[in-house]
Amino acid sequence: MLYTTVIMAVLSLLSQSLFAQLILLPAALSLYMIQSREERLRIPFRAALFLTLMTLFFHLFLRFETDWFRAFFESALWQRAGFFSSRNLLLFLLMYLFVHLLKSRDLNGKLRRLDRFVRTRGLPGSGMIQALVIALIYRDIVEDEIRSLQQLHRILGFEKPDRMAEKLRWYGQLILPLIAAGLERSEQVGIALSSRGFNSGN
Repeated sequence: MLYTTVIMAVLSLLSQSLFAQLILLPAALSLYMIQSREERLRIPFRAALFLTLMTLFFHLFLRFETDWFRAFFESALWQRAGFFSSRNLLLFLLMYLFVHLLKSRDLNGKLRRLDRFVRTRGLPGSGMIQALVIALIYRDIVEDEIRSLQQLHRILGFEKPDRMAEKLRWYGQLILPLIAAGLERSEQVGIALSSRGFNSGN
């Protein structure tokens, strides 16, 4: 299903017609239904609706044309707005599903095998693959830290606010400890790599 999701995203990007986007959209929803049978997966309706309405608003009203009002009675404007709105909605759903499918895959093992294949044949790109392996190792640790910080906020009585300014402050209280922990962790990883002879020129 992961490859199907990628193929559908590529088709959505390559197709330039509203009809093609409207055909791919039910196919993407069917992928959600198939995946939700295997494990619980909720479609982010609120975020998808917000993205679609914002795209419609930008293409319908934020235009710089001489006959601004007359364009509302032409089909070209509505086709263009419908095309971009449906394509953004489709790509959003596919990317959300893609990220969900990535979490359930053993990407770490696949990247290690790819790194072994690249190094044995002398191909470039081994350093980038090793960096991705290290990033995937610490991805779960970062997710656990975020959940721990959110739980700590709930214990201390800090609920998620409704106002935008207070939301930014609330998210800042989550992000700043993560940045500090990430810098400390990267320093530890750098020391460990240097002690094992990485980047020694041999």
